[in-house]
Order: sequence, then structure tokens, then C-alpha cells
Amino acid sequence: MDSQELATNLQNFFGSQTFYKQPDLLGGMLYTEGVKYFCDYAQAYWLLDIISTEAPPEDCFITVEVIDNTTYGKEAQITGTDGDERQTWERFIPMTDAPEGSWQFWKLNDTLILPSEY
Repeated sequence: MDSQELATNLQNFFGSQTFYKQPDLLGGMLYTEGVKYFCDYAQAYWLLDIISTEAPPEDCFITVEVIDNTTYGKEAQITGTDGDERQTWERFIPMTDAPEGSWQFWKLNDTLILPSEY
């Protein structure tokens, strides 16, 4: 599945009837069906681990920028903002299999959702 197809499929998630949970050792964060779909197809369960253990406890908007660095392969920059475009944290990932693109998530009340699921 390419980036465009994944982005199109993610737009089809509205609300969530099923929630999944990270292990308590990793913070116990909940996540929705749309987030699970992204992680399955982007091979990005590492993203859940990072967000649940490193993101601040406050609600935040999370952007994952994946670019193809021709020298080393794909890399990612994860950035959290407070909703007023003030950066609250960031993390660089030097290598990933996730598809290129800018991927948006919201962490609200310790639950990670897609913006369309709000």
C-alpha cells in the first residue's frame, strides 16, 4: 500500500467502537481502530511505544513526518504541539519502514486518535 492509498483509507475512520491498549509497562495508553490500522499497514507500532512513554501527559497534537533520505533510507521526525503550535516535545527516528508523508494524530485524555475520529 502506498502513502496516498493509506492516507485515503485513514479518512474513512470516524469515531471508534473498539479501543486497544498498550501494555501497562508502556504507559497503558489507549488507541483507536484508525490508529491500529495505521500501525498495521505502516509497520509502525514503535510509534505507539514512543508516544506512550515519551510524550508529555498533557493533551497534544502529534505530527509524524517521514521522508526518504536517499543516503540512509527513510527517517521520521515526531513532533508534539500543544494545540497553539507551541512545540512540547520531539523525537528523531533515524530509520523506519513507515510510508513517506505527514501523518497526524491527537493524544486526548491518554487516548491516541486520528483527527477524523474526534
